[in-house]
Amino acid sequence: MQWVARITQALEEDRFGLFCQPIAELVSHAGERAHYEILLRMLEPDGRVIAPEAFLAAAERYNLMPAIDRWVVRRVISWLAAQPPESEQRAAIYSINLSGASLADHAMLDFIREQLILNQVPGNMLGFEIAEATAIANLTQAAHFFHEIRNLGCRTTLDNFGSAMFSIASLNVLQMDYLKIDGNFVKDIAQDRIAKALVDAIKPLARRTLRDGVLAGIGGFGALFEVPKRYREPVLVSGTDGVGTKLKLAFEWDRHDTVGIDLVAMSVNDVLVQGAEPLFFLDYFACGKLAVATATQVIGGVAQGCEQAGCALIGGETAEMPGMYPAGEYDLAGFAVGAVEKSGIIDGRSIVPGDRVIGLASSGAHSNGYSLVRKIIARTPQAELPQALDGKDFRSAVMAPTRIYCKPVLQALAQHPIKGMAHITGGGLSENIPRVLPEDVQCMLQPSAWGQTELFAWLQREGGIDDDEMRRTFNCGVGFVLVVAAHDADAVLATLRAQGETGWIIGEIVTRPSADAHQVRYTG
Repeated sequence: MQWVARITQALEEDRFGLFCQPIAELVSHAGERAHYEILLRMLEPDGRVIAPEAFLAAAERYNLMPAIDRWVVRRVISWLAAQPPESEQRAAIYSINLSGASLADHAMLDFIREQLILNQVPGNMLGFEIAEATAIANLTQAAHFFHEIRNLGCRTTLDNFGSAMFSIASLNVLQMDYLKIDGNFVKDIAQDRIAKALVDAIKPLARRTLRDGVLAGIGGFGALFEVPKRYREPVLVSGTDGVGTKLKLAFEWDRHDTVGIDLVAMSVNDVLVQGAEPLFFLDYFACGKLAVATATQVIGGVAQGCEQAGCALIGGETAEMPGMYPAGEYDLAGFAVGAVEKSGIIDGRSIVPGDRVIGLASSGAHSNGYSLVRKIIARTPQAELPQALDGKDFRSAVMAPTRIYCKPVLQALAQHPIKGMAHITGGGLSENIPRVLPEDVQCMLQPSAWGQTELFAWLQREGGIDDDEMRRTFNCGVGFVLVVAAHDADAVLATLRAQGETGWIIGEIVTRPSADAHQVRYTG
């Protein structure tokens, strides 16, 4: 309690001091205003200066921070009012740190507004910043507070970004003018070109995932989404999945920038099969010890995946659990929700003999069969691994992210009747296509219609895998399948190709000869 008395007395006796620390641009921009951060110090009666780390913890514990914040705001604004109108001091921006307690102080906004009006100081001379950890703990209040602060013309800053794994979706909610990157974060990524590029891209990536329905600034514990009003009878379709043992190669090869795309793809492609438009996505990132640079690459991939799918990244969870995962390893899970008109649900019931099967090219093994892929790679001498496959270096070909089919397939759905669809994941063509077929029909596929990529040819040859096992394990070059009436097949395929997809008519639907006959057969 000694600090309480000392802080209270210092406030009464006006024994705090303010210092300006310039914020320097690494790259100067013409016309950019000078920017300073206001630093607070407590002054002892004998003139000694006390650093904030000595007294702020006590001030926060005993709810003295709102009084200190008000003292700082009043003093900075009154000092600015005293400066000559044409002085360089009035041409700069001065950024004030705020506490979480002040975010919860409903009178603080009115106090700032009154001080600006009373002293005739324009809001664009001030900035307010909040630490990342404080924003996480008070997200709803922070979003409201900084929205109102911007309305006053003030700048806003998120401080210590990267000290915790701040959700990209929360950046969308806060919409800050500046991010101040945590020192340890910068140190970790200084030599990593990809990670640095992703950090630079975090804000535009996140904002590009926004779409109609996201209720920004509402809800800190749960993400809110309003089903678009264009749906008359919306049915929600959900999907959840992970990336599987492909992550083991990501750890081994230190390639983390594409597995986030895989994570999104596995769920949104499943949702798409029902005819649903993916609306939003949430991610779960779990590790033993958080490596921020690695996590940034992963979450950056998640944001890219959401952008490709046209859905919003509206939330997520980063769990640091010491002892649960080996050093350098993590696990991922994702959850997607989409919507489809009740009358537009695609369930395969209308599929009949004579219908055609369209296959869309995969980008590689996607996210399935990697236990076998890793086994084949492990037993192949390093010198005998191919330099390149399918126009990519070997590791890029193996780690190619799962293709996301949402936008082109939704475009085809809007123009043509489609009877059934299948996302080719674990179980390959042989086990996924039957999931959409009526019991009395059979799918006859012609592998020669699409051919075998170099990746799958190498896996089959080096692994000594027969055709049946290949088709039960891998997508074999076809990542998504659509079933359409014969007279619609060419038009549907043309629409998909116009959207940039590589596709083929790979088979047709025939009558199933018996109840125990396989529902997928191969010919030619």
